[in-house]
Amino acid sequence: MRFLFDTKRLTVRLAVKNDLDFIMKLEQSDENNAFVFQGTLEEHLDEIKDDNTFLMIIEDKVSHTSKGFILSGIDRKSDVFELRRIIISDKNHGYGKEIITALMKYCFE
Repeated sequence: MRFLFDTKRLTVRLAVKNDLDFIMKLEQSDENNAFVFQGTLEEHLDEIKDDNTFLMIIEDKVSHTSKGFILSGIDRKSDVFELRRIIISDKNHGYGKEIITALMKYCFE
């Protein structure tokens, strides 16, 4: 598993096949499914394999439990970054703000 960046409380790494059940459960959960597109297993496998797509897992640094995921894309030719999807499983703890701030820093620095 490839580490990408971290924050005070969280670590972000590239997703692997074993993460797909977690990702799909988050997309399909009642509190999220009205707000995000739900990808198929095949679509998520393709995202993992695609060099221009980043499917990332957000983990708690201490417990190493998954707290959410990010799906983004990059157009290297145009130097464009696209945030496609972010879902946090443990809401109301400030994880989303913490991750978005760190993601923007990671992308642009």
